Amino acid sequence: KEENQKKGSVLFKGENIMSKTQCKRVILYLEENKSLTSKKASTKLGIDRLAARIYELSQIGYVFNRQRKRVKNRFGEKCLITEYSMESHP
Repeated sequence: KEENQKKGSVLFKGENIMSKTQCKRVILYLEENKSLTSKKASTKLGIDRLAARIYELSQIGYVFNRQRKRVKNRFGEKCLITEYSMESHP
C-alpha cells in the first residue's frame, strides 16, 4: 500500500524510522532558521548525514538551495562546506 503525502508531514515508503525522524528535524529547523550546515545538523539536531537527509527530502518534492562556503577548520586550514536553505516544499 502506497503512503500518501500530507502537508506538514514527511512520509517515505520503505525508509527506516530514524531517517523519517531526522528529515522532520531538518524541515522544522529550516522553517525556523535561515540555513543549516553539516556541523550544525550534527551538534544541534544529532544528524551526521545531512546530505543524505537533504537528498531524501528532495526526492519527495522539497527544493533546497546549496551554497558552498570557504571556512577554516579547527586546525586553521581552509576548507569548503555546504550550507543548505529551503526554497520550497510540497
